[in-house]
Amino acid sequence: MHPAWDPEKAKRIVEERRSQTRGEAAVIRELIAARSSKRALDEAKIFHKRAGTAESEAVLFEAYVARVEGLFASGLTQEARALIELVKGRFPAARDCLAALEIDLAARRSDWQVLLRALADPRCSPERRLAIERAVTRPGQG
Repeated sequence: MHPAWDPEKAKRIVEERRSQTRGEAAVIRELIAARSSKRALDEAKIFHKRAGTAESEAVLFEAYVARVEGLFASGLTQEARALIELVKGRFPAARDCLAALEIDLAARRSDWQVLLRALADPRCSPERRLAIERAVTRPGQG
């Protein structure tokens, strides 16, 4: 015979899991802030695989972005570009968020074709145009 269902116990279990999830997300964000993007990404993958929530997905995306930025900062632009493409495939709704990183990468590589193609696109927003302008006028670019 099964013990009677205890709604208070169930509520406590749910709250404990929510608290644990918030804690894991906070740890991953701390790793990102500490510029430990590789470790943050590894932890975020584990977290999202286990939790599978909207929050874990958001944290995973943040970790991917931090890793791309870390690769840029290390001069590993080819690896950064490959990771951007992977993230675009996994997070199709986040393409606009990745646009600034792509512009930065194109400017670092002096990839004028990519920048001009973006500017020629009638859907190019004023914000994206400004980001391109800033990227190509930044010292050390082009």
